[in-house]
Amino acid sequence: MSSWWSKIKSIFNQSELSTPTQPAIHEVIKRSEHFLEEYDTWRGGPKHKKMLNWISEQYAIYQKKGREQSEYIDFLYTASTKGLAIHLANMEYGEDQSRFLMDYFREKLKVVHSYRTQVSDTRTYSRKGWVETVERHYLKPRPQYNEEGRIAQGFGNVTILLTLRDDKVYNLKLSATAYQDRLFTAEEQFSDLMREITF
Repeated sequence: MSSWWSKIKSIFNQSELSTPTQPAIHEVIKRSEHFLEEYDTWRGGPKHKKMLNWISEQYAIYQKKGREQSEYIDFLYTASTKGLAIHLANMEYGEDQSRFLMDYFREKLKVVHSYRTQVSDTRTYSRKGWVETVERHYLKPRPQYNEEGRIAQGFGNVTILLTLRDDKVYNLKLSATAYQDRLFTAEEQFSDLMREITF
């Protein structure tokens, strides 16, 4: 039996063992040179700017009205977690463009706010009726202390998730979860996070 066929058979066997919490495939995200070149072309281009402007406009409407204007975006606002979900399935936003946006959010947090990437991985699950792939960047603020010795948590821990169903883009989520502990400073405003990632 060829090694190629053994690998294919192994993937099918693993997918049968997949559960809602246990992925069939778990890999570290590695971007190719070609992807990085395309990302550099996309960044600052018309599609990039159009998406950032739209997100910014939708958030401004949410702040003013307390609800979303578009069916393609939702905002989450609880005591410990703030975030957004962009429903890309019907927006004609391609797979590569969605990954570019995901990586751009991570880049902005790392450059502007000194976050570090804790994990960048891909998990693939066998669901009823489809195969779900979840790409994730998980970031934490670099440890810094204020004058009182408390840890500055920035926006908290930030998770960026891109979900695909049967290799078609489904949604992109960003969530910031703050520590509710006296060891940490109060989290920074989510509006500042939105400003940073859409600039």
